[in-house]
Amino acid sequence: MGCQNLRCHDFKGHLESLGFIVSKSKKGNHYSYSHASLAGFFGGGFNGGHGKNEPIKPCYVRDFVTILKLHEAAFNPRAK
Repeated sequence: MGCQNLRCHDFKGHLESLGFIVSKSKKGNHYSYSHASLAGFFGGGFNGGHGKNEPIKPCYVRDFVTILKLHEAAFNPRAK
């Protein structure tokens, strides 16, 4: 997942492919995501930018990668 060219739509797709529920806020391009199977994870969020399908800011990708690392066992059966 290269964060320099990752677009909002693609980031949302990656989240959903891993079982995250992604919800768009009523205002702007703010999104929140959650995952019912991750103990202790209460959700995250990202801003989709001001245009259509804007690039995702690297800080949102880094935050998500941190979440994946913290819950690696849930996504990688060999990590258990």
